[in-house]
Amino acid sequence: APPSSATHDTCDPIDPTACLLPFPNDYFTVPDPASPTGRRVQFPADAMPANLQGVPIDPTEWNRQDGFSPGSPILVHVPGLDATATGVAPVTDVGRSLAPDAPIVLLNSATGERTPYWAELDAHATSRPDRQLLIIRPAVALTEGARYVVGLRGMRDRKRALIPTPKTFKAYVTGAGLGRGDRRVPQMKRILADLTRAGVKRQSLYLAWDFTVASRPGLTGRMLAIRDTAFADLGAAAPQISVDQVTEYTPQQDPRIARQVVGTIGVPSYLTGDGGPGARLHYGSPGGDGT
Repeated sequence: APPSSATHDTCDPIDPTACLLPFPNDYFTVPDPASPTGRRVQFPADAMPANLQGVPIDPTEWNRQDGFSPGSPILVHVPGLDATATGVAPVTDVGRSLAPDAPIVLLNSATGERTPYWAELDAHATSRPDRQLLIIRPAVALTEGARYVVGLRGMRDRKRALIPTPKTFKAYVTGAGLGRGDRRVPQMKRILADLTRAGVKRQSLYLAWDFTVASRPGLTGRMLAIRDTAFADLGAAAPQISVDQVTEYTPQQDPRIARQVVGTIGVPSYLTGDGGPGARLHYGSPGGDGT
């Protein structure tokens, strides 16, 4: 059934194959006026993959981001999809992805421009066709800070029959059966409007969603801050260096190495604890455990 309340389910109901699908996806973000993109990633802990003991991955680091990676593959499951029968652009014909009738449309919502890509079914999941994902690989880096719309249409199975639109997504297209207060309705209206302006008829859609690419400050800001504070801590001095051993080599001993120096260079630590397994980056002062 389509969502009927103002709160999100943990998983996106338009692709129930696995949590976090489709991916990337602004369903898993929240508004954040303080971020450069106006969004903030919010993966619920119980949506994350878990280990054999049932412990999910901690989403804290991902939830710092103001969007998704500009190089992320786009993942979705289309039950029974035959990529050849559908006419999905393969790696050998990326240009096909920009055809007016291409079954997959990847759209920069700000510029209205189509983005080239190639796509394939996951070759590692042939034994589980019920979980074999369609992987859409952008052929260029996505624009930092931009919002992209993904539209799928004309999805066909190996008999070339059209695969029916999922009921949950169809409800957003038709407006029928939606509960009052569903906060995704404005988002879906914007997605459908973006695709309509690009010449994609909403009635032809199998599925559509959008996602925001992280901004440049969001992608690089913390590492640049680490660099800047490390150099500021050093000032005009060089790092502390201790030389423990120097070994000279003749060309006969090793034609590639003339001198080997073994020692230690002291640099500021931006890792928690002693930097061993399980350590994380921290964002306090060098050598501290701040968050």
